[in-house]
Amino acid sequence: MFKSVLSILLVTFCGKGVSKDLSDYIQYGAGYYSSIYIHELGHATAAKYFGATNIRIEVPRKGTLFGGATYHTFDTPAQGSQLREKVLNLSGLLAGNLAHEIVIQTNGLHSNSFAQGIASTAHVTNLANVYNYYINRKANDIAGYEQSGGNPHVLSTALVGYTLWSLKRMSDKNIPLFGIEYKF
Repeated sequence: MFKSVLSILLVTFCGKGVSKDLSDYIQYGAGYYSSIYIHELGHATAAKYFGATNIRIEVPRKGTLFGGATYHTFDTPAQGSQLREKVLNLSGLLAGNLAHEIVIQTNGLHSNSFAQGIASTAHVTNLANVYNYYINRKANDIAGYEQSGGNPHVLSTALVGYTLWSLKRMSDKNIPLFGIEYKF
């Protein structure tokens, strides 16, 4: 409904091309934030699986425009908490990349701006995690994975490798990256 009303107003006042572009940008933005929610839902689902309570997702995270966070508590310490922590840290990345894979594997989604926003954000999240871990030294999923005994270099290599491979597949299938068509 909102999209229809917005499109009518934009066509009336700005012409058809502008309304299409603005509608696409709104859909990319909605896809972007949906992808952040998907990432955080991955963390929340894993936390729930391990018995967490008081699970809360915050998107955007306080003080940021582009991030999210999942908060939870465990009533009792779990056996094998290192494994639990590894899974909790990986689950957001896995959820975001699974959503990306669904977009790549579903031909009907390739030209959908909302779906492109979801697919593109998985790449941004993967690379931002690696960048923030190595350059900014910020706490993120890779740092948490390392703290739980995982090898951050193997995880970072996997994220960068998967991202490059996925960008190539997106290019081959003519799926734009946030609306930008590219050849890889």
